[in-house]
Amino acid sequence: MEAAESQLSISPYVALRSLLLPWFKSELEAALALKPPEKGEGALISSISKASSIDELLPLISEARGLARLEAVSKLAELARNSEIREKILSLLREPSYEKVSGDLLVALGKLGLENGLPVTENIISVFDELPDSVKAQACVVLGVLRDEKAADLVWSFLQRVSGDRQLSTAALMALVDLGDDRANDIIVSALEKGDFTVEHLGLAARIGDERVVKPIMKLALLSDNPRLRVAAINVLAYIVKMKGTRPILPYLSHSKKTIKRLARQVVKLSRQPLSYFKLFHPLDKEFY
Repeated sequence: MEAAESQLSISPYVALRSLLLPWFKSELEAALALKPPEKGEGALISSISKASSIDELLPLISEARGLARLEAVSKLAELARNSEIREKILSLLREPSYEKVSGDLLVALGKLGLENGLPVTENIISVFDELPDSVKAQACVVLGVLRDEKAADLVWSFLQRVSGDRQLSTAALMALVDLGDDRANDIIVSALEKGDFTVEHLGLAARIGDERVVKPIMKLALLSDNPRLRVAAINVLAYIVKMKGTRPILPYLSHSKKTIKRLARQVVKLSRQPLSYFKLFHPLDKEFY
């Protein structure tokens, strides 16, 4: 059971999801604090903040990274409070020429839903069938964070259709887990048992809390040649113990093999960390933000 190195890189769909999470800005600021600012970043942020129309803002979005990207999606969300601007965003999502900024457009809609309570789920669902698959995957991620159960069947149908594409299907799986849809559980468990998984699958396994994931993840923590995977696996096990108690790993705590028993005790000790300790996907990566 081993994931290829390419499977360890951060998914752009994880990056997209992070833009909608309340803790993300402070985490990103901390991650970027030790790195020199991008050339022209200050001027770009200033231009974004001064933009008064979506036509002024769109050319700036594709240049934005780091804090500039956060500023851009926040500005988009501010403009999209106007119903005509929302309609324009939905129209742009349908156009292949705007695919490069589609994630930012969708995040702006998501922010509107989360922060202003606007019914953007219905807006996104209304155009979903007209979107390219890569944009559908982005839409799934945003719908998941919005946690509107009306989107579950749509996301499930998309997952069924793109099951052969690792990136697209993982985006849909993340959305289903965010939506609390148990149909994701068997897929995640199967991926881990077969060894056909990404680090995102590990994070999702922790979140669903299905005890069937413990055995393959324990095996990964013990046998993987990749230290990053071992650490990720141990974190997942510790998170499961934190949320469910020690029952899922009791057989390992009393195992006859010392290495297994020692690992199980390490997991229990790690589970005492605060919830904020656990990073269930990847650490922040400036390349994607």
